[in-house]
Amino acid sequence: MSNGFEYIDSNAALAALCERAATLPMLALDTEFVREDTYFPKPALLQLNAGGDIYLIDPLKIDQFAAFQALLADPGIAKVMHSCSEDMEVFNKLMGDYPANLFDTQIAAALCGHGFSLGYQKLVAQLLDEHLEKTETRSKWLQRPLTDRQCHYAVDDVRWLPHLYDILQQQLHELSRKEWCSEECDRVLAQARQGIADEDQYLRLRAASRLSPEARGRLRALCAWREKLAREHNVPKGRIVSDATLLDIVERIPTSLRELGSAAKIRQSSVRRFGDSLLACLASTDCQPLPGELPGVAERGDKSRRELVRKMQAQTRDVAEAIGLPVEILGKKRDLEQFIEAREQSPIANGWRAPLLADKLDALCKC
Repeated sequence: MSNGFEYIDSNAALAALCERAATLPMLALDTEFVREDTYFPKPALLQLNAGGDIYLIDPLKIDQFAAFQALLADPGIAKVMHSCSEDMEVFNKLMGDYPANLFDTQIAAALCGHGFSLGYQKLVAQLLDEHLEKTETRSKWLQRPLTDRQCHYAVDDVRWLPHLYDILQQQLHELSRKEWCSEECDRVLAQARQGIADEDQYLRLRAASRLSPEARGRLRALCAWREKLAREHNVPKGRIVSDATLLDIVERIPTSLRELGSAAKIRQSSVRRFGDSLLACLASTDCQPLPGELPGVAERGDKSRRELVRKMQAQTRDVAEAIGLPVEILGKKRDLEQFIEAREQSPIANGWRAPLLADKLDALCKC
């Protein structure tokens, strides 16, 4: 194993590695990928720390991942990663599956009171006093051969994960929060499997809450149309039509290519390529008005509702401070608003959060 790692670039080498790794209780993983000009991520590198031995797996040279999929699916082996939501897309792209028994060190760090959404470099520095370079974060990962700097960076991404795992597992045990962490990591996997329905993509646009029911219905239809088209052509959504352009279109309601061409920030190439399809969607029965509130969004003019949310936020902060948690992981504003609208669907009413917060928020809602 030269340079502190072994480069795996054949199906046979990967199968042999998976056979050896299958005997271990824990594996540390990371991925490198590129998605600058595509809808789906392009897997560029898989990093694996197996018992202290580090492997860089080249998905550009390997086309048989059955053994690796079986390894990741083994519930008896902990899979340690950091901030792994996007990595889940890479695994799904390569294998159509996700790791079982996931342990996300970013989630664990938050539950141990180290801060919310802490980056890998900061966490390594904070807990291990090791300082890592960030120079290759936007590197050309699809180029071959990889440079020495790229390999060094990739190795560091998994070198310290087992050490973080040991420390955070001990801290979670001392705080009696290991089940909390398991629950949150299971939530990440569930969200990855479920994804966001095309019809719900419009909810990602904050400006949707300011639209009329009619414009909101048009936005929902156009966002779903854009998602399907981007997936079909494997291009970024913004290459078809940007968010800002969609918001302008649902207010203008163009009926011709000429009118569409004057929409805010629209590419004329998009008008030529997708304009007829967009106008057809805009004129279809899919654009039904969406009356009432958006999920998790209070009516702007409802003062009593806004005051209730503020009180709930204050209560959540108090509880978080009392037990040494970042308030964001205990309950975000959107979670609180969902608690008001559909209590049983809110994460605050379920799992580890419920005994900490649910009764207190219920009391505020009944005042």
